[in-house]
Amino acid sequence: MLLEKAQARAAVREASPVGDPPLLERAAELGVLGDALASATSGRGTVIVLEAAAGLGKTALLDHTERRAAAEGCDVRRAAPGPFERHFPYGVIRTLLETPLRAASESERERMLQGAAGDAGRLLLGERVPDGDETTMVAHSIFWLCSALAASRPLVLVVDDAQWSDRASLEVLAYLARRIEQLPILIAVAARGDDPDAPSDLLSLLGGARAATVLRPQPLTLWGAVALVRRHAPDTSLRVCRDCGQAVGGSPWLLDELGRQIAAYGAAPLGNGARAVRESLGAVAGSAPAPPVTAVARDMVRLRLAALTPNARAVAAALAILGHGAPPQVVAALAGLAIGELAPARDSLRSAGLLAAGRARFAHDLIATAIVDDLAGTERERLHREAAGLLADSGASIASVAGHLLECDPHGDTEVTALLVRAAADAAERNAPRAAAAYLDRALRERLTVEFERSGITSHGYVNLVVRDGAVHLWGIVPAREQAEALRRAAAQVPGVASVESHLAVHPRMHML
Repeated sequence: MLLEKAQARAAVREASPVGDPPLLERAAELGVLGDALASATSGRGTVIVLEAAAGLGKTALLDHTERRAAAEGCDVRRAAPGPFERHFPYGVIRTLLETPLRAASESERERMLQGAAGDAGRLLLGERVPDGDETTMVAHSIFWLCSALAASRPLVLVVDDAQWSDRASLEVLAYLARRIEQLPILIAVAARGDDPDAPSDLLSLLGGARAATVLRPQPLTLWGAVALVRRHAPDTSLRVCRDCGQAVGGSPWLLDELGRQIAAYGAAPLGNGARAVRESLGAVAGSAPAPPVTAVARDMVRLRLAALTPNARAVAAALAILGHGAPPQVVAALAGLAIGELAPARDSLRSAGLLAAGRARFAHDLIATAIVDDLAGTERERLHREAAGLLADSGASIASVAGHLLECDPHGDTEVTALLVRAAADAAERNAPRAAAAYLDRALRERLTVEFERSGITSHGYVNLVVRDGAVHLWGIVPAREQAEALRRAAAQVPGVASVESHLAVHPRMHML
């Protein structure tokens, strides 16, 4: 078998083409792909199916194969369907084969479409769309078209993200896979085997062909994690590399992003320091720790979320706001879903590599941070406020409820004020003075908002309240000095205020804005 031969010489086959960083711990897979390409160029067709969870390097392996095939003079055709293309009949086949057919001269096209290949031409050139029961006939015609295309040089058909392929295209590829052994053709397909909506039956047929080899890339080992993190941050300690590898389950794409994070911000934000600070404020279940996130990581998370359903995106936002350990009914309610809709959404997030395998938490906290950072400010505050109410109704600790209220601006709500005061007392009993002070300061902001609204002295102007250890700082712009002084006096009368310092600027035309 190709796999056995590749494993025998794995140590010498790991390198990528010149100028590209090596694909770590993928020597066996590269060996199989190399042998498959050599077989195809010598006239014996082969099929390679890469099946693995998101983030384990399937696309990188296909990229490597594509570059190598092009360098060897093959005709390389690639398709990468998106999640909304499953219902476009023959969409993948059109992507693979329409361009070379249209680019051919009239005489060359006539040669390629002789005989049985004619039906393929009518499909690809838009002359007719076959009925659903004509798939086998179309597949037979596509076979003869591929045979004609491969007559001049080997043909390599690459399909990434095949879990999003339309069924008709996969049926055609499965038909080809059982008949290409005597043709110079390589079919290389990558798919997420754990995608709940993947056409797993057709992918199994494709991988079960006699000419096929199924590869399942595995997570990186400790030493693979060390090498990948140090590719970006060479001085990272072995302990930090080990912790990163364990935290993300050996996922190459997440390790690559963690390496970038460490190179940009250092290793400290990835540790437990941020979590410890937030837990000291009582926000154990309030939100995930927030290490800074690179633009590359944020774009990758956005891309993966964009491929998911609205339900899955809503659950991702709810999980990012709630953090680890929130009750399922609270997650579902915050996402606006029925409890029965939660599991399929989590399955989709897991298949996309955003949730850890077999768990209801993100594969790493940087994913949660990227999601929260992408929320609009008003939406983020709405979710925190709703999370506080849902957690309170579910009997969660007062600390976890108050942790969400710390993320919200004051609305002059007396019930919120009372809850924050109780949370401060609870924190004091737990010997957490910093948390108690934070809750009391936030309660003061709520009381001050009530007082200012009651007096009507903020009807014109923009005023921002900052409270630190009972000391109130007034910032903003008001139309008159008298209003600034009235605000200072009103703040000083609120119980619990230790001092008031006004930084308000006066703009006489403020009332006109």
